[in-house]
Amino acid sequence: MRSLSAIDASFLYAESDRAPMHVAALQIYDPGPGGGDVGLDDIVELITNRAHLIDCFHSRLLATPLRLDHPLWVNDPAFDARRHLREETLPAPGDWQALRELAGRLMAEPLPRDRPLWHMCVIRGLHRLDLPENAFAVFTRIHHAAVDGVAGIGVTAALHDLQPDNNVVQMPARIEDEEDLDATQLTIAGLWKEMLRPWRTLAALPALRRLAGSARATRPPQPAPRTRINRRLSGDRCFDAIRIPLAQLKDCEQLTGGATVNDVVLTLIGGALRRYLQHHGELPQKSLAAMVPISTHTNALSTNTGNQVTQMIVPLGTNEANAGDRMAHIHARTEQAKAAAGQMDADAIDTVTALAPAVAVEFAAKNLPLAPLVFNTVVTNVKGPPIPLYLCGARMIRAYGMGPLVDKLGIFHTVLSYDGEVTLTVLTCSSVMPDLDVYVDCLRSELETLSNKLPEAGSEYGYS
Repeated sequence: MRSLSAIDASFLYAESDRAPMHVAALQIYDPGPGGGDVGLDDIVELITNRAHLIDCFHSRLLATPLRLDHPLWVNDPAFDARRHLREETLPAPGDWQALRELAGRLMAEPLPRDRPLWHMCVIRGLHRLDLPENAFAVFTRIHHAAVDGVAGIGVTAALHDLQPDNNVVQMPARIEDEEDLDATQLTIAGLWKEMLRPWRTLAALPALRRLAGSARATRPPQPAPRTRINRRLSGDRCFDAIRIPLAQLKDCEQLTGGATVNDVVLTLIGGALRRYLQHHGELPQKSLAAMVPISTHTNALSTNTGNQVTQMIVPLGTNEANAGDRMAHIHARTEQAKAAAGQMDADAIDTVTALAPAVAVEFAAKNLPLAPLVFNTVVTNVKGPPIPLYLCGARMIRAYGMGPLVDKLGIFHTVLSYDGEVTLTVLTCSSVMPDLDVYVDCLRSELETLSNKLPEAGSEYGYS
């Protein structure tokens, strides 16, 4: 049993029917020659045997009386993996468009709060996707209150094997019972915490001083230009993605000395947004900006620690016509932003945010769209395993990630690397980007522009 942190709880408070706050992964598998279908029962058994390794899979929310504190995570005594899985078959012709539409519908569905906050959909009928016979997909949603991108990779690692024969020893699936707390006990605990607030504030003064010093040394974020992607959301979700060889992005690093794959991706997105807004005759003179989460996890395979992140806000160079100049500018600013983020004390942030009353955190989360716009989109870069993973003996051959949307931030970019390939996934809604295909074409065109600037024009790379 543990209380949600302020940042974890904020994702619960910010959720609405139009803005479900879960993260998701779409993973495609090849059972292999003669492997046959991996059945729903096989996946249920796997999860049942491993759920005790993943806190969010067997923990449900318990609200505190009078909202005296954030909700608690408690073990679900009625946990049943089958309640979290369903199976669907793509309608004919079973192509990429059909998969996109199903994933969009799933992404728009809020997770029920009466059970652990996750769900899987096993998807069959992937016929026109240039995939092996019997290939299937799994679309997994987990509430952002339970995991961030790095913790999500930890969940993936816990459910998968490194070999197809699946001979990893299965540990006992017993979930520890927890003592039930009644409303009176929870109320007393909440009131006691409030009574101790003055003393907790005094104890937090060193952390407050450290954060104040870091803030003085950090350039405050500047207002971002308001564009068509910064609108009120509709309730639907649309996604699309491009696949890029990791080697291709690494080759593009040489366009700017010291650049990273993250710099290349930001340059690519900045160029695509420039093209897209020019297409609509709405390119602002000032550059758009992106918020880039930075993980503070100490264990890269952790599944049990919720959200541990700081962030940096960097310009996307949409005011730069030349891709090389854009990358140089982005690289310089990301280096500055990473240095500033490195000065932020993650423990101090946790200590200080824990002082805020639950009702104050809830108010701030619900009114986030009223805050000044300081970035236009989120770009999260998640480093997945560089080697193949197997689910019930089936090899994962493609992986895509998605994050949540909120009003005024109507497009979310997820960059996920896995086994030598990078997928750049775009999540939006029809009111923000009714022509997502146009934007994805802009991404492909900008990727080709970057690769054509290389000394050898990268003809060995395919674009998808």
